[in-house]
Amino acid sequence: MNTVTNKFIVLFALLWYSATAFFSIGYFHPDEHYQIIEFSQVIDREIDVASLPWEFRDKIRPSVQPTLCNLIFKACDTIYIDSHYTKTFVLRLLTGIFAVFVISFFFEASKNLVKEQYRTWYLIISYFLWFLPFLNVRFSSETWAGLFLLLSVSLVLQRRTSLISFLLIGIILGLVFEFRFQAGIASAGLILWLIWVQKEHLKHILMIGIGGLMAIMACTLLDFWFYDAWVFTPLQYMMAFANEAAKFDESPWFEYFKYILGYSFWPFGVLILASYLVLIFRNPKSLFIWISLPFLLVHSCIGHKELRFLFPLINFIPIVCFLAFQEAKEFKPNKSFTSILKVSGYLLLFINGIAIVVASLKPADIGRMSITKQIFDLKPTKPINLIAFEGSNPFDPYNFLVANFYMVQDISFRNLNQLNDLDSTWIDNEKQTFLVLKTKDAIKDETQKLLNHLRFKKLGQSVPEPFMPLLKLYGHFPEKEVLIVYGIE
Repeated sequence: MNTVTNKFIVLFALLWYSATAFFSIGYFHPDEHYQIIEFSQVIDREIDVASLPWEFRDKIRPSVQPTLCNLIFKACDTIYIDSHYTKTFVLRLLTGIFAVFVISFFFEASKNLVKEQYRTWYLIISYFLWFLPFLNVRFSSETWAGLFLLLSVSLVLQRRTSLISFLLIGIILGLVFEFRFQAGIASAGLILWLIWVQKEHLKHILMIGIGGLMAIMACTLLDFWFYDAWVFTPLQYMMAFANEAAKFDESPWFEYFKYILGYSFWPFGVLILASYLVLIFRNPKSLFIWISLPFLLVHSCIGHKELRFLFPLINFIPIVCFLAFQEAKEFKPNKSFTSILKVSGYLLLFINGIAIVVASLKPADIGRMSITKQIFDLKPTKPINLIAFEGSNPFDPYNFLVANFYMVQDISFRNLNQLNDLDSTWIDNEKQTFLVLKTKDAIKDETQKLLNHLRFKKLGQSVPEPFMPLLKLYGHFPEKEVLIVYGIE
């Protein structure tokens, strides 16, 4: 493999991930914001803890990531970065840079598993499978647990034999667990592989255990400092989950397979599932099967399921696909079948190129924080009067969790029950009035007539209009939930 080509791909990945971090404003899932960024404000007493989610009260979240977030924000303060939007960009940027480093490290450790003629494509796909840049810049527990898991596997693949190396693997696996407790299942799969397949020496396994305990103990001390009480958050989490489980929606055991097929876009989903099946039957002793299969099986047995729960495994998808492809090549398919594979491959690359542009350059999810930023960037000179339906207010989208971190000064909210209630009495001339509507409400003819009558004009929307046709083709994007912000002419 050409070293110059390798370096160019890595450099381009750094640039692409940086651009993704810039455009991917907001959060994919509320936990990414409310249980990390909002939690981080507790450290400096910049928030009323009563406004935080119940998870803070029950002390079930580890404090390592909110603390890291707080330290990064403090570093921003020292170089006079005041904007909260710039600070969260820094979080995503640092995550993206770390992701590029870890993926590069994993590639170097795993490249000998892939035949030389495929290695350039393996490196490219490792960075640029369409959903990877977007997910790898998220300052979320799923992403950070996944990156540390990838780092630990890289060290295992390097096959170093020193005790320090295994102690380091244990420390990293302990952090995987602390970033996201459920990711410990994948870590357990890794350790079991070392014991039963790799036949690793007992002293090495013990060093991994010691390293893991060291990391967990250190994080427990950090939790004591954060919550100002002795608490073992993994135990608190399990107890709370048992008590709260009935409140969560439940899905059938096969739901994750539907997620993989649908949300990765079905041609990619078929390829991913087929690759895992090929590897399970052709090479069941593969490290990547031992990491992934227990993780997926345990999660499938738990009633409450979410797409993001799979994210710690996403960076293993490229290596699994290439290993499965190599296994499939052993069957020596005929020329016609080979031609079909080539055409399919080029088609997937074309779709991937379009999808990665949209996924990387749009705001996260439906772009709620994009709307708050648009309001912030207008630099209102008067107090703000924000009118919205329940669930449409980007500062308070869930009607019980306010995004305090992004809150602007002198803002008041007025909730609409029905659009017919909106009249001139809702407009305060002493304030700057904004109206936020979901697309499904804004597109109605009667809505547009009312907006024209009240002299509201469109100022922007949460997802750029050019992306909307492609997002509709994707089929899993809630385009009718996209927010539109209006102001008085």
